[in-house]
Amino acid sequence: MNELEKIISKYFSKDGTGITYSDFNQEEVDKLFRNMKPYERPDILSIYDNKIVAIEHFEFDSYKNNKDGSNYKIQENLIEQKMQKAIKSQLKEKGELMIHDKIKNTSSLKQYYDNFKKVLLSHIDNISEYKEHIIKDFGNEKEIEFWFFAEDVSPLGSYYYRRKNNSPSLLLPFSNENIEILKEHREIKGLIFGIYAMSEYKMVLMYNDTKTLNLIENNEYFQVDESEFMSFEPQTTGYALLIPKDEIGDDINE
Repeated sequence: MNELEKIISKYFSKDGTGITYSDFNQEEVDKLFRNMKPYERPDILSIYDNKIVAIEHFEFDSYKNNKDGSNYKIQENLIEQKMQKAIKSQLKEKGELMIHDKIKNTSSLKQYYDNFKKVLLSHIDNISEYKEHIIKDFGNEKEIEFWFFAEDVSPLGSYYYRRKNNSPSLLLPFSNENIEILKEHREIKGLIFGIYAMSEYKMVLMYNDTKTLNLIENNEYFQVDESEFMSFEPQTTGYALLIPKDEIGDDINE
């Protein structure tokens, strides 16, 4: 499954509403999404009218992150390995298995901001290469815009809580430092955030323009501190059932 197929399956396969921080022309947004096609470096191109919108997809989360990658992904892989080991050693004898586990929460607000910054900067460094690749394939007669599809894959989402709000609110990685990076790199025309919002996947769209960034900077809901940051410790359950070969054969014959 390519990057575009993954995005479509999560964010376009069900009815839902997007969240916007900028004034978008609905016709323009429709053209952007309707004309998306998979590409390689960057992941997606949307070609319409007289322009090419280049979209690079990347993931980030709020967990500890070092040279081995995200601590969340590491734990997730270890749980999967544990499940596969149990299947090989116990399933034939027991007939079915159910294994419960949990991913230890190592997240923080600082890590959330820092992880986004790290991956954002690494992809900004690739923009000139992406542009050369696109011009090589399509020429330079069309205007080329660069967008990022930044997906927060923190398990169960990222939130902040204030008593006056009564319930947790969605959080995006708008630290002052990250806002400054966006201001310095106007070659990024816009961003699309993919987020998990309590019970469903949602998209957040924004232009990387002065009006939008000023709105974000001046809105109290974007001024979050560590004590207000919320994340969850997910519980996992793996289930496997042994199906005898003769039963599979009977099903096929029927």
